[in-house]
Amino acid sequence: MAGTSLADWLRTLDDETLSALLRARPDLATPPPADTTVLATRAGTRASLTRAAEELDAGTLAVLDALVPVVQRRAAEPAGARRAASNVYSANFDFAVL
Repeated sequence: MAGTSLADWLRTLDDETLSALLRARPDLATPPPADTTVLATRAGTRASLTRAAEELDAGTLAVLDALVPVVQRRAAEPAGARRAASNVYSANFDFAVL
């Protein structure tokens, strides 16, 4: 997945979308992150993901759990790696905003 990271994906978000993410996940905004690399690192911590997951119902968690092996297989394919990463980041954002 060379060239694609969560920080890279966060940099592509417009102000409105980034604001929606920070409103949905206030743990990411406190204290204010210095840059998208800090924000991405914070978003990927176990504690942050656990807090976000606590708000999800069992059905949503089951769907996300079922998607993990699919995304892992797609990421293993050279042509699909960038697309898989983009889909994971998008799903994580949707997960965060839900």
